[in-house]
Amino acid sequence: MTDRRTPRRVFAGLTLALFAAVCVAPLAALAWRSLFEGGAWHLDAWRAVLAEPRQWTLLANSLTVSLGTAAASLLVGGGAALSLQYCPRLLRAPLGLLLCVPLLIPPYIFAVAWLDAMMRTGLLTPQFVAESVVSPSFGLPSVILISTLSYYPIVLIFTGVALRRFDRRMLESARLIADPLQTFFVVRFPLCAPWVFTGAGFVFLLTLTEYSVPALFQVNVYPVEIFTELSAFHEVGRAAALVLPLLAAGGVVVWAWGRWARPRQRWLSHSGRAVEGMPLGWKRTSLATAGCLGLAGLALGAPVTLLAVRTGTLAQLEAAWSDARQEILTSLLLSVCAATLLTALGFAMAWLARDSARTARLFHWSVVPFLITGPLLGTGLITLWNHPGPALYVFETILVLVLACAAKYLYFAYQGERVALQELHPRPLEAAQVYDIGWIRRGLRVAAPMTAPVRAAIWGFAFILSLRELEATAMLAPPGITPLSIRIHSLMHYGPGAAVASLCLLMTGLLLAAGCGTAVLYFTCRRVFHAYHQVR
Repeated sequence: MTDRRTPRRVFAGLTLALFAAVCVAPLAALAWRSLFEGGAWHLDAWRAVLAEPRQWTLLANSLTVSLGTAAASLLVGGGAALSLQYCPRLLRAPLGLLLCVPLLIPPYIFAVAWLDAMMRTGLLTPQFVAESVVSPSFGLPSVILISTLSYYPIVLIFTGVALRRFDRRMLESARLIADPLQTFFVVRFPLCAPWVFTGAGFVFLLTLTEYSVPALFQVNVYPVEIFTELSAFHEVGRAAALVLPLLAAGGVVVWAWGRWARPRQRWLSHSGRAVEGMPLGWKRTSLATAGCLGLAGLALGAPVTLLAVRTGTLAQLEAAWSDARQEILTSLLLSVCAATLLTALGFAMAWLARDSARTARLFHWSVVPFLITGPLLGTGLITLWNHPGPALYVFETILVLVLACAAKYLYFAYQGERVALQELHPRPLEAAQVYDIGWIRRGLRVAAPMTAPVRAAIWGFAFILSLRELEATAMLAPPGITPLSIRIHSLMHYGPGAAVASLCLLMTGLLLAAGCGTAVLYFTCRRVFHAYHQVR
C-alpha cells in the first residue's frame, strides 16, 4: 500500500531542488570562487577591501541615496494617497492608475530623459559624460530625485491598501471627542503606519541595489563599485567583500519588517466600511486634484515628452524599431519564461511553507540574491554554468538570463503568493480536507483557483520586472542574445542622443502595454472567478 505522504514528499523535494538550483547554487558558486580562488582558503581580498578608508564614503553615499529616496517616497507617495481620498469620486481610480504608471518604467529611462534636460538647460555640460566628473552635491540630489519619481508609487500602493482596509467607524468614534488632526495622528496614522513603512522599506531595498541611475550621474555607491570591480578588473573576491554592507543594511530592513511591520499589518482586518475622504469644499478638492495631476505630469509626462522631443520624428522611431526588433523579441521571450517560472515556483514555495514554519524561514533567504546586486548574481551564475559539457546548454542560451531574473525576483513572487494564501478563507480548504482530498490536490484544485487573480497579477509584474531588468543580465547575455535593456545600456553612456531616446520610448511603450495587459488579465480572472462561484 502506498504511503499517502509520498506525493507530498515528492512535491517538497522537487520544490526544494528547484529553489536550490535557482537561488542557492549561484550563491554557493560565488562564495566558493571568492573564498577559494587559487585553490586555497583565503580572506585577504575581503580584509583589504573592508579596511580601505573609502568604504566609509561608499557606505555614506549608498545609505544617503537609499534613505533619502525612501524618505522622499514616503512623503510623496503617502501624500498622494491621502490626496486621492479627497479628489472627486469619479476621478480617484483614473488618477490612482496614472500615478502608479511610473513604477512600470525603469529608473534608467527617467535618468536619460532628465539628463538630457539638465544638459539642455546648462545644469550639466556634455563633457561630464566623457570626463566622468560631477559634483557630489549635484549628483546625490539628482539620483534621489529621479529614484523618488520612479519608486514613490510603491508607497502610494501600500498606503492606498491600508486606507481601503481601514474601518471608517473608528474615525467616526474618534471625531466625537477629538479634532481631525488629533484623530489622524492618534488613530489613523498608527494603524496605517505598518503598511506605509512596508512600502518605504521596499523602496529602500530597491534603491540600495540600484546601479543604473548612480552610474549615469557618477555617484559612487556599492552597486557601481561592484560592477566596476567585476567588469574592469575581474576581482570577484573584492566584489564579494563589497556586498557585505548591502547584506547588512538590507538584512536589518527585512528583520525590522518581520518583527514590527508584518504582525501589525493584521490590525486592519478589512472589515466594516472603508474610509472616505472628509468633505473639504471645492477649493481644497480642486487643490488635491491639481496636486495629483501635477505629480503625474512631473513623474511621467515630463520624461516621456523629453524623450519624444529628443527622438524628433516618427522616422527615427521606426528606424529604431527596425534595428532593435531582434532585441525586442528576445526581451519578450525572456520575460514570458521568467514570469512563468517565478509564478509557478513562488506558488509551490508558498504552499509548502503554509504548513511548515521551518520551511518558511528557509525561503526567506531568497531575498539574498536580490540584495547582492545584479552584477554579483550574474558572476555567480557564470561560475556555476560556464563549464564544458551540458552546462553550456544553459550558459550559452537564453536560459541563463531566465535563471538570473528568477533568482533576483523570486523573493517578491514568493511573498505575493504567501500573502494571497494567508488571506484565503480557511473553510474551503477545511472542507476539502474533510472529504479526504489529498494535500497536493487541495493546493492545485482549491487554493490555486481561489488565488488565481493574485497569481495573474504576480505573473504580470514578474513579466514587467524581467522585461526591464538590466543589472543581472548585463553580465550574462550570451553572444547574439541581447535584450532591449542591454542595448539601451550600451548606448546611454555616450549621452542622451536620438537613438537612445528612441529605444527608451520603445521600452516605455512595451512596459505600458505590459501594464495594461496585466490589469486586463487580473480583472478578467476576478470576473471569471466571481461568475463561477455565483453559478455554483
